[in-house]
Amino acid sequence: MRLPCVRGGNDSDYVERFKLGYNGVVNVNDRLIPEAENLPEPTDEAVNFRLNGSGQYQPNTRVIIPITDIGPEIAANNAVNADAETIYDLQGLENPNGAYKTSDYNFGSSVRVTGFAEFEILHPDNYSRAGSDYEECDNGDLGPYQPGQVRGKFIRYVVKPGEVPLQ
Repeated sequence: MRLPCVRGGNDSDYVERFKLGYNGVVNVNDRLIPEAENLPEPTDEAVNFRLNGSGQYQPNTRVIIPITDIGPEIAANNAVNADAETIYDLQGLENPNGAYKTSDYNFGSSVRVTGFAEFEILHPDNYSRAGSDYEECDNGDLGPYQPGQVRGKFIRYVVKPGEVPLQ
């Protein structure tokens, strides 16, 4: 999931946020706009930066990722998402123009932050999951690496889902 581009953001925002982190505040219960689009070249650039660093920055393979679900307002505010069961079922685009709180915008296609976890980004050469069994949900394996894909190893919860009451 890409963090939302806000107020005229673009793909270079995505790369910079992936490389250096998002410099805003994201809390449990905030809403984020998922971006389903795969950006292979920018993602590979950011992964390379994280794994190898640059002349100015040391390598840093650890990232904090928001854990998300479907907020209760989704079905009421977007009929096409009334039957969505997972965040990957959400359809439609919206532009809350920087709003993250349900009190500030009527969300209908966004995801709700339920917690945060730390992951270590894995080098693509370390992807050892074999097979190409592409079944729905968790019935299949991860399959071979695809350009623009990021795989990581779970390290710890920063905020475990359920520790903070959801709205």
